[in-house]
Formats: sequence, C-alpha cells, structure tokens
Amino acid sequence: MCENCGDCTALSSCVAIRPLATPLGRKRRIDPSVCNDDYACLDANCPAMVTVEGGALRRKAGIAAQDERLERAIADLPDPPAWRWTGPYDLVVTGVGGTGIITLGALLVTAAHLEGKSASVLDFTGFAQKGGAVIAFVRMAERPELLHQTRIDTQQADAMIACDLVVGASAAALQTLTRGRTRVAANLHEIPTAAFVSDRDADLHAAGLLAKIRHAIGTDAVVACDAQALADRLLGDTITANVLLLGFAWQSGLVPLGRPAIERVLELNAVEVEANRLAFGLGRLAAARPDALQALLGADGSGRDDPDLDATIDRERRRLTTYQDAAYAQRYLDLVAGVRDAERRAVGPDAPLELTRQVALNYAKLLACKDEYEVARMYSDGSLERALDDAFAGDFAVQYRFAPEFLVRPRGDGRPARKLVFGRWLRPGLRLLAAARRIRGTPLDPFGWSAARRAERALADEYAAAVSHSLDRLDATTHGAAVRLAALPGEVRGFGSVKRAAAERMRAQMREQVERPSTPAQGAPR
Repeated sequence: MCENCGDCTALSSCVAIRPLATPLGRKRRIDPSVCNDDYACLDANCPAMVTVEGGALRRKAGIAAQDERLERAIADLPDPPAWRWTGPYDLVVTGVGGTGIITLGALLVTAAHLEGKSASVLDFTGFAQKGGAVIAFVRMAERPELLHQTRIDTQQADAMIACDLVVGASAAALQTLTRGRTRVAANLHEIPTAAFVSDRDADLHAAGLLAKIRHAIGTDAVVACDAQALADRLLGDTITANVLLLGFAWQSGLVPLGRPAIERVLELNAVEVEANRLAFGLGRLAAARPDALQALLGADGSGRDDPDLDATIDRERRRLTTYQDAAYAQRYLDLVAGVRDAERRAVGPDAPLELTRQVALNYAKLLACKDEYEVARMYSDGSLERALDDAFAGDFAVQYRFAPEFLVRPRGDGRPARKLVFGRWLRPGLRLLAAARRIRGTPLDPFGWSAARRAERALADEYAAAVSHSLDRLDATTHGAAVRLAALPGEVRGFGSVKRAAAERMRAQMREQVERPSTPAQGAPR
C-alpha cells in the first residue's frame, strides 16, 4: 500500500524507515530492530500503517540457527596474526546515529582494558538520534603515556570500520585516512540518511562512495561486505549487523585485540550474548572464507519479476483485473498497445521501447489509485494477517488507523487533525467494502462523488489523452519529450493532501508539454 511519498519520514526523520525495492518501485518499510518507538510516523497522511498491541516481536530463525555447518566452519577458522605493537593504534568507527556506533566504540575500549592496554574513545554524535553522522575515535596503546590525546589527527588512522558508507566517505572521516597506512572494512548496505528525508528517491550511491574510499587509500586497502544482509539472513534480524562487521574487520587484521577479550566483552555487555558472539563469528567467516559462506547460503531466493516489457504489461493487467475487472484492464491494454505500435514506427522495431515501458507502468498507477475500496481490499485479502503472524508471537491486537476525509478535518498543513483508530471488529466491514468495488465509478458509488475521487479519475483520463496527443506527432525528434511526458505520474504518490499537491504539479507539467509547440531537432532544416 505504501507509495514512497516520504510523509512518514518527513515527520519522524527515523532511521528505522528503510527503502524497500519492489517490482512496483521503491517503497518503505519499518525495521523493528532499530525503531525508537516514538510513533511520529503514524501522523503521516497515509493508511498504510497499523499498530500492534500486546504480543512480542517474533525472532526470525536465521539460517545460522538451522545449519550446524556454520558453527563448525567458524570453529575451524584460524585467528589472524597477533598484532605487533610499536606505538598507538588509531581506529575510526563511522555510522549513523541510533544504530549502535557509540556502543561499538565502547566495546572496543573495554576489550582493550581487559587486555591490560590503555584506550580512549571520542564520539562525534551530531544529530545522532535523528540519523545523523556518528564518528568514534578509538585510540589504543600498550602504555598510558603513549596516548597524549583522544582525537585522531589528520591522516593518522590505522584503520576504519565504516558501518555506513555515507559517513565513511564523508570529508570528516576521509581526512583521517592516508594511503599506505590506513585499511578499511566497509559495510556495503545502504542506510538512509538525511538525504532520504528530503529526497524520497535519493540514490545513496553505495558503489560511488566505496570507490571514493578506495581512491583515497588504494583498492587493496579496502575490504567490504553487506553486514545488514548477512545478519538478516543468517541471524534473523539486523540488530547484530555492526558486531558482524566487527568480526569481519577483526579477521581481516584491522582490530589489534585478541579474540578472547572481544568475546568476553560481548558477555559483559549482557545483551543478546549468544547472538552477538555468533554474529562476530559469522563476520570472521565472511572475511576468511567468503566462498565457503556463500556455498552454505546457497541461492538467496530473492527473485524479482521479469523485467521484460511483456511481463510488466501482463503483471499490470492482472493487477487491474483484481483491482476492478477485466474490462477495466482492457482499457489499460488498449492504450499500451497503441503506444507500442506508434513507438515502433517512430524509432524502429529493434530500438528499446522506453515510451511504452513508461506508459505501461504509469497509466496502471493512475488507474489503480488506492481509494477506499482498494485500501479495504488490500487489508482484507489475508496478506496483513500472514505478515503479522510471521512478525509477532503471543496474543496481540491489531489497530487500523484511518483518516477518511469526509470524517476528519485537515490541519493547517493538510494532514489529518487526527486518525480514527479501529480494532479487529472492522475486518468484516473491510471485506464488505472490498466486495463492493464493482460499483466504483458508477452513480451508485458513494465515494465516487467526492472531489478527491473525481480528480483521480480525471487525471487518468487527462494522462491518456496527453499520451495519445503525443503519438500524433511522434518521431525520432519528439520521442524524448514523449518519454518525459509519459513518466510524469511517477511523482504522483501518497494520499490526501500529499497526493493532491503532486497531482497538481503533474497536471501543470503535462499541460505545458502538451501545449508546447513541436520544435525540430537542433541542426534540422526549418
């Protein structure tokens, strides 16, 4: 149901709201492992969230709990060579606030003290609780007199554990690194930062950020793994991802402490001791024997829909048939077929059909708007119950939070002044409402007379007309403009005031492109 409008993130700035890639585009999900439970996201103008009271989060059984071979593989690992101390060792730990970076620095210092060494940590937290950058300077030495300060000077870091690439590749972190001295263990997982709040489609550029670090110190000085993905798959959640990365860094020779001291400090921390010890070991396995780990994991099973154009069109046809009926889906197919024929004539049969692809995705999006019937259908088709049963154990109650515009007045910013809370008793009503979707758009539709629903139907009609108009003059010189026109609905997302504002922007852009006179390509004869 989520449309990645970003309203939840704009209200909460919470690092628990993560991007989620799906065949229908990017959406958002809440990672309960790092949720701070302030629930500011619930005030978003969106019906896609429910709350659960009672019960407890069900700990997913990761592969490590079911495969004894992983434990045996960890037990057989050799330790890296012991560190030969010749002076202080400076270690930088970078990450995002709220994910345990400060805790990781404290664990390292405590482990150093357990070995009888001197150590200090200096944390730069910024807006840490709201997903800001966090950098911890960890300094260790054999004797106290070798540690004259807590700050790590420019180009003096011996190693960096980059739990987040955005912070690891920042100027503040990079200035501590130097070629020929510093080595880096990096987490490839993309953790959303402030850019994800202001730009819902923000590309976190993981590959580019990693290349930036490699350019600074050399490719051979950087090792990397996706700690979040490994923790989630192997252990069932992402809570221990940073400890897994610590194990990865330790096995790679970036942490000058003995394994007994690190494992002992994980015990003294007294939080998920066995899970953290196993995460540390799995990180070691990922560093020492990545091929063996991958062989034990096997195929990841995360298959996605066929990206082929025909597969996309058929997927949307099936979705629109479920949304309304076969006749409604045929309306979609007719426009897409006309666009495909016109594009083939304009650009040739062998050229990529980007215009057809954009229309196939975006016209379906406008036709399948999430109105009252569709929200009811999605909440009553059983998928929510299955997801909740997978996520929670024990006796729990589900609460739906809706803000129908005909019942709830908006605030000054357009968001609902409050949301109405409904219990499990609403489910029969949702099923009845979903079954009544056949009257959608007819004179019998009580919701169809509202301004919001009339505007949604009108926008779909205007889009189809604008696309058809662009086909009348489609050729190689106007093809790019037609593609840009066809892609405009991609920015129309969300619900209520959020969607209305986006729809008005699209309508203005569409009108401008339709009314703009056709101009020949640069250099073409007039």
